[in-house]
Formats: sequence, structure tokens, C-alpha cells
Amino acid sequence: MNDSKHHGYDDWSERWEKVRAATCGQSEVKALGERVLPKLNGHEQRDYHAYLKGAVYTNYTGRTMEGLIGMVFRKEPAKEIPAAFERIYSDLDLKGNTTAQVSRMVLEEVMQTGGFGLLVEYPQRPADPISRATAETLNLRPYVSCYPRESILDWRMERVNNFMQPTMIKLREMIDVWAADYTCKKVEQIRMLVLEGGYIQRVYQKSEKGEWIQIGEDIIPTLNGSPLAFIPFWAFGPKMNSLDFQPAPLEDLADVNLAHFRTSASYERGCLFTGAPTPVLAGFVLEENQKVVLGSTTAVTTSDPKAKWGYLEFTGQGLGELTNNMKMKEAQMAALGARMLAPEKSGVEAEGTLKMRSNGESSALAGLVNQTSQGMQQVLAFMALWDGLSDNVTYKLNTDYMPQGMSAQDVLAIVKAWQSGAITQKTLFENLQHGEIISESENFNDYKEELAESEPLGMVNEPE
Repeated sequence: MNDSKHHGYDDWSERWEKVRAATCGQSEVKALGERVLPKLNGHEQRDYHAYLKGAVYTNYTGRTMEGLIGMVFRKEPAKEIPAAFERIYSDLDLKGNTTAQVSRMVLEEVMQTGGFGLLVEYPQRPADPISRATAETLNLRPYVSCYPRESILDWRMERVNNFMQPTMIKLREMIDVWAADYTCKKVEQIRMLVLEGGYIQRVYQKSEKGEWIQIGEDIIPTLNGSPLAFIPFWAFGPKMNSLDFQPAPLEDLADVNLAHFRTSASYERGCLFTGAPTPVLAGFVLEENQKVVLGSTTAVTTSDPKAKWGYLEFTGQGLGELTNNMKMKEAQMAALGARMLAPEKSGVEAEGTLKMRSNGESSALAGLVNQTSQGMQQVLAFMALWDGLSDNVTYKLNTDYMPQGMSAQDVLAIVKAWQSGAITQKTLFENLQHGEIISESENFNDYKEELAESEPLGMVNEPE
């Protein structure tokens, strides 16, 4: 076993690091140094340090990501799960993160690196059979482990049972190892997921000689007493949920943001050199070591009638062009962020297309969200099945990004359609929910019960 990586990993990792830095902010961007802000000709290290320090990075990339994620999670994800699965749904990773929080993490990671992975695991059970109540007491149940794109080192795809699936996935992990004196150090290990007749995990760490050696025995998770026939690892991506490298949706925006940063460096440097006027003396004879003191309380005299005194001040369009350049890049970044919400055009736009664009149901963001919903639903269904429950699970993230409350006329029209029998009560309920008249968290059956128990407005019981 070795820590070799998939072909192209190193090239892609540089791109991931760049986008992550652009998303995190100024400190992370400046830490990349010459990779994002090259030295100028003739720059010594001291000059470059001042040049880098003076540049200003405005985090448009991170703000855009937070804004887009906020639009997705302005509404709770829609779900249908078995009641007994709620304890897993509300703590998906045994670290206190809910399913919605893990979904948010998936979206953020895919936006920055074009990939993410979730491994479904099950703690080792006692050798003897135990009841479900005992398992719940011991918290023995499925959970997910999260792997950023950088931690997915290598994989192999093969056709198994006439289906293309991974037969090997190599994952890098960093674990905490505590010493007797309560000091902690990070230790790297490799987790190998392989199909060899069934699903097997193997964990490796480096020996003192620098060789990778297996730690512990093979781990063989089972379902109903038999090894799994596949690797329960779900890969996520912006356009397809696969292990393949894919461009990060925020990369174009990050590139323009970093170009804006470089222009800012030139602008700030220009302001430093041109902001303060430079005094000029011509025709003055100064004695050795004589100092010229500037200010209204001192005077410099000379007997030469042709002597001149003045200031060099900046004039021209140089800095103005840099300012215009930054404004142009700011407009480009705004367009790139907005483009993630706009659906693709196809021919002449018909009436109502603008509303569809606002809904964003066919936008690049919605495509990414739908991929995430699909993958998360598969993860949840398998976890429910592994926990001995029904795998009849649905899960969908919000793709209605702009608040669009229904007008009084819309409500009246939809109620009339229901009253005339043109639509069912459930369709009425779903439309009122979509129009944000009824809360997204409201359940249809509960709504019907409340409706049956309530009285029409303006009606009172007749006295007996």
C-alpha cells in the first residue's frame, strides 16, 4: 500500500487551494504569496512584502457563496422519513450535525472544489445478538463520515454485476493522538475501501521507517449478517455525482476576484508613490550635512535669482485607469454570481420568463442543489435500511430562492379552483405552501385535522 494519487490530482489540488483561499478571505489569499501576486521586476523581498501587505482583497467570492447557500436554506428541506429514523436524521454524523447542516457542508465544499464524499459507517456491534432497544441505548446506528475533495486520493472503477461502481477508494485522514502528558499531535492515516468478494476497510499508518503498515484487522461491515456487496461511499459533484474531477462552480468568480486583488495591489502602490507631493530644489547651494526643513516657520535662501523651489505632484490618468479596471472586474463578479441563478436562454423569451428566472428552478445553482438532494436521499435511504427501517425516504433541498408571496387574487383563484373540483385539497395545500401562505414545516394530514376542527370565519355555534 502507498499514498499514490489519482492521475491529475496534483494539478487539480492547486486549483482547489486557490478557490478555497479566495472564499476564506484576505489572510488566506496573501498566504499564497507569489502564486496569486507575482513580484515586480527588481523587487527585493522587503519590497515585495510591503507590496503584498498594501494590497486589499475584498472577499466577493465568499460573500457570493454565503448568499447562494442562504437562498437554498431559507426554507427547510422537504423530507419524508420513518418516525424511528428521526434520531439519526437530527444527528447524521454522530457529531451533532443535522442532515440539513451536512447538506450545507456538501454544497459549500462542492462549490469550492467541485467534489465531496460521504461514507456511511456502522459501529462494530457486539458478537452476541442484541435487541434494538439495547442498540439505541449504546447509540449503535449508522452515521456518515465526511471527506473533502482533497482527502479522496485515488479510486478505481470497474463493472461489477454489470454495473460500473468503485472497487477501491483511497481516503486520507488526520487523527488526533494524545500522549500521556496530555499533548496532542496530528497523525496521517490512509483508509482503504475495497471490494474483495465483499466490502472491506483497511487502515494504514506510517511506521518509523516511513512504510505504510496496516493498523488492526480488516473491518468487514455487514447487513443482515452478510458483507455489503458495494462500497457505501457517495461522491457529490456540481453536474454529476461521481468521483471524477469537476471544475468548481466558484472558480471563475475566484479568478476574477484574485485579478481584482492584483489590480488593487498596483493601485495601492501607485497611491503610495503619488499621494504625497515631492519637494524639488534647483539652484540652491547647500552646505555639507545641511538639512532642509519644510514648513511655514523656516526658510531656505539663495543668492541665485534663477533658483527654483516647488513640488512634484501626480497628474494624468494612470490611477484612474486602475480604478476603472477594478470597477469593471466588480461588474464581472456580480454577473458571474448572478449567472448561477439564471436559467439557460433558449430562443426568444416569452412572457413570464423573468419570473421563472427569479425562481431559479432551471439555474446552475438549482442543478447543483438537485444533485445534492439526489445524493443525500440515497444516503438517507441506505442508512434507514441499515438501521432495520424502511428505505422509503424522500429528501429535497429548496430551489425556490426568491420570496414570492401569493397575492390576494392568486389565493382567491386557487381556492375557487378547489371549490369547483378542478384541483384536490392536497394541490390547494401545496400551492398555498409554495406561495408561503402556509408554513413549509406544516404537514398536510395535520393541516386537514386542524381545518376540520376549526370553524369558518364569521360562523358561530347556535345556542341550544
